[in-house]
Amino acid sequence: MTGGVANPNALYLIQGGANDIFQNLQIYGSDPATLQALTYQSGIDFATQVATLAQSGAKYIVVQNVPNIGVAPAFVNTPYAATATALSSAYNTVVAGALTQMGVSVVAIDDFTLISEIAANPSAYGFSNATGVACTTSSSIMCSPATLATPDAASTYVFADSVHPTTSGQKLLAQYMSATLNAPTQISLLSSAPLSGGQRRADSVWTHALNGLKTGQQTWHTFADVGHSKTDFDRADYTSNYLLMGADRRIGTTGNNRIGASIGYQQYKGDFGSNAGSFKMNEPSIGVHFSHAIGDVGAALVQASYGRLHASDISRQIVLGAATRTESGDANGSHTSISAQGHITAGSFAKGKFTHGPIGRIAYEKVSVNGFSEAGTRSTAMTFGKQTREGVLASIGYQLQANYGKIQPYAQVSYEIDDTRGSDVSAHLNTAYSSFSTPALQGENGTRVRLGANIALSKSLNMHVGAQRTFGKNSGEETAFNLGLDAEF
Repeated sequence: MTGGVANPNALYLIQGGANDIFQNLQIYGSDPATLQALTYQSGIDFATQVATLAQSGAKYIVVQNVPNIGVAPAFVNTPYAATATALSSAYNTVVAGALTQMGVSVVAIDDFTLISEIAANPSAYGFSNATGVACTTSSSIMCSPATLATPDAASTYVFADSVHPTTSGQKLLAQYMSATLNAPTQISLLSSAPLSGGQRRADSVWTHALNGLKTGQQTWHTFADVGHSKTDFDRADYTSNYLLMGADRRIGTTGNNRIGASIGYQQYKGDFGSNAGSFKMNEPSIGVHFSHAIGDVGAALVQASYGRLHASDISRQIVLGAATRTESGDANGSHTSISAQGHITAGSFAKGKFTHGPIGRIAYEKVSVNGFSEAGTRSTAMTFGKQTREGVLASIGYQLQANYGKIQPYAQVSYEIDDTRGSDVSAHLNTAYSSFSTPALQGENGTRVRLGANIALSKSLNMHVGAQRTFGKNSGEETAFNLGLDAEF
């Protein structure tokens, strides 16, 4: 007993209406007016029960509509097939309208359309029979392997008895429901990927801005950088490849202050995990930065960037028995990043060959991805609402630098705090009447280790190589590499 209070974090499945239609057809099959009135009342009563559950605190309520009864063996190829289909559709319409009017949001699953699709082309889903029954008994309740029409009937027939699906039929319906429920959280990967790209962009500007400050009286400093990163979210993951080019100019005569700008292009490729699909996203970006040398003991940098996001080929894969469907769409968005970071030299040893000191960064990130609809009206096509991911990324750590003339390696260890939060992602089947929301994938705090080196290729040309890895994160673990060039004149 729960005292009339539903657990808001639980998943509730509720289904009804089919038995009412069976009974009403049997008793009032020749009385269309009565059938219509009873179907209407049955739909209202069911919707009221769903509303009661929602009012008790249930947040995730899965409502499977009544399948197309007209294609079941009890009715197919009979005079009642069209009536059974019409009553199924009418009942579903009443429930949809009532729940909409009551303001109740549910996870609406369109079994009606899916069963109709399977009946129209059973072989596509691995079935050989959609009109007969797998069980030789009068009801599937009494069915056993010994009473099957054929030894493999449980997997090759759509229906076990005259109205109920077989084991494989039920599994296919479960696959459909699971894919629908998981889709919004999977799609939230679209707003997560640019965060990693933004931080790697900021890393590159910081590294090259430091080299610019070291040029002292040189007026201009230019740089180019390429990099790759991979981020894992349990079974889901994405990669980021980027190209960044920029320049900065000395302000004043001391060389301690420089102002610059950069342009970048990033490409993200994501995998939703568990063979659920993938996406590609591009982000051209522009940025500005200001760097300041704190005498000979440190440096600071403030930078801001803005990128336009275009996610193309967002492809969800839905396994339905032997079939794998692909539903596709594309979306646009934006990415804003503002950050400040710096380091201080706290000491040295080995006659100045090694220096060490604290490092830190704080960044504000905002990613917005517009809502989009997958093409078509198949039972699996969905529409997703706008999503945002916003908050602060901060880190504090320590670094060790060495000076071996032309080669200057460094090592950094920092603790990162990810206070960004992705909004819940809303979604609904294109054929459904109600939207639902599920939580977005979230990053976690953890430790990051960076290793790299600046290498003087000539008096005015330097190369930078770097690698980094996070540790201690159950979600959002990242590995990254980059290679860059600096030139001053």
